[in-house]
Amino acid sequence: MPVIFAELAATYRPSQVSDQRSPAAAANGQYILISHQAYDAVGGHAGVRDSLLEDVGLARAVKASGRKIFFRYGSDAVRTRMYRSFAQLREGWTKNLALLFPSPAQLALLRLTEFVLIVSGLIVAVAGFLRGHNRPALAAAILVLVLFSLFLRRILRAHFSWEANALSLLGLPLFSYLLLQSRISYKKGSVSWKGRTYGSGTNQAGADAFVRPAERTSV
Repeated sequence: MPVIFAELAATYRPSQVSDQRSPAAAANGQYILISHQAYDAVGGHAGVRDSLLEDVGLARAVKASGRKIFFRYGSDAVRTRMYRSFAQLREGWTKNLALLFPSPAQLALLRLTEFVLIVSGLIVAVAGFLRGHNRPALAAAILVLVLFSLFLRRILRAHFSWEANALSLLGLPLFSYLLLQSRISYKKGSVSWKGRTYGSGTNQAGADAFVRPAERTSV
């Protein structure tokens, strides 16, 4: 989760989302506070009923109407829990990730490469120092330090606990897997969410999806 939310924070910068002059729009479905007048003016959730990414769709509608969005980290005000099991997490992010990022496959490859470089660099550094190959070991250690510093700087933007941040490196391959799983599901035209299976179609940019229920399955 820290890896995903750090990536979201980089893609949907709160300063840009909150800037009325910027076209950037986003909302987190866990908690949205909206006036009754604004909600009715943009058609409410009925206005985004054809999108599985309804929270972002609602935010785009609000901003397109000329209204302002205030997008911020809200742990001082509310607490929510998205998922209670890995199965729920996988289903939820499979539904969302391909729609949230413009190039999910490229991003998956980038984050997997980042993980491989950090882990393999660490192995090379430790093995090199143990065998007395100090120069290549030092070069590997410096590479790891630089890459991990950049990674940690990005992760801290997600505002998770230190325990979650400590384990977040292991989230890189999982994030890559979920990105690819989401992309493949939309390519196949079948996305499952809370007992329903949806058929999908994407625009050329791959950033939005318009869906309709394909069939109802048992919960």
